Amino acid sequence: SYSFVTYGSGYDERIDYGIKASIKTPTIDLSSIIKISSFNKKTFEYNESTLPFNSRIWYPTNNSGPYPIVLMVHGNHICTESSEIGYEYLGKMLASQGFIAVSIDENVLNDALPFYST
Repeated sequence: SYSFVTYGSGYDERIDYGIKASIKTPTIDLSSIIKISSFNKKTFEYNESTLPFNSRIWYPTNNSGPYPIVLMVHGNHICTESSEIGYEYLGKMLASQGFIAVSIDENVLNDALPFYST
C-alpha cells in the first residue's frame, strides 16, 4: 500500500500546492541564473527570486524501509500546463512496489516560449 502528499508554498493558485499543500516549503531565489518573461510573471505571480518549490510524492506504507527514491521531471511543454500530474500512474505503481516517487513541478525551468525573457 502507499500514501500521497504534496509540498508547495501554500500560496499557489493550484490547490494541491496552495492551501491544501501537505508540507509548506519556502520559495527559492534563482535570480542570479535565470530571467523570467513578463508573461510568466503575470501568469504565475512569482518572479526569479520567489520561485515555488512544488512536488507530488507517493510513498510506501506497508513496511519500514529504507526506500529508494525515484525523481520524475516532466518533459518540455507549454508552461501553463501542469504535466507533473501525468506521472500519477507511475508514482502509484512505484510506491506500491516499495519506492518513494517524487514528481517535481518544473514549469519554471521550461524551455517553451514565452517563458524566458530575451
